[in-house]
Amino acid sequence: MPGCGTLPTKRCEDFKQSMKPRVAERAVACLNALNQAQRCDPNRLELCGHTALMNACSIVEPPPEADAGPDEVGAHCTSILHECEGVSSGPSMHDCRTTLAGMSVLGRDRMVACMKTHCTDKGLLFCEAQVDLK
Repeated sequence: MPGCGTLPTKRCEDFKQSMKPRVAERAVACLNALNQAQRCDPNRLELCGHTALMNACSIVEPPPEADAGPDEVGAHCTSILHECEGVSSGPSMHDCRTTLAGMSVLGRDRMVACMKTHCTDKGLLFCEAQVDLK
């Protein structure tokens, strides 16, 4: 089976940049456990990141000094929900908070930027841990 190019490597690097360290470790471990066919499936790669973020609350993570507090997470989620207003499949405040809780400041900023243009067509799952939005 031919390789799938740089996609798995890129997602691995995205996870490392946009997630808190221990959350990223889980996402990368998931990627490393995939077989060749699974590594070529973008949806399977996204699932590794999503699962790590949804389990972020169970990971005890010491907060970095520059990390955002709950008020910033709430502000980001309010912005995302505003962008998704009227979208029937838009995220809930709970889903947004859970997702952003496992992200670095860069990851949170990128999530807000991504949701501004992709709330209606891609949504929260696509925008998780996206560093390069091109």
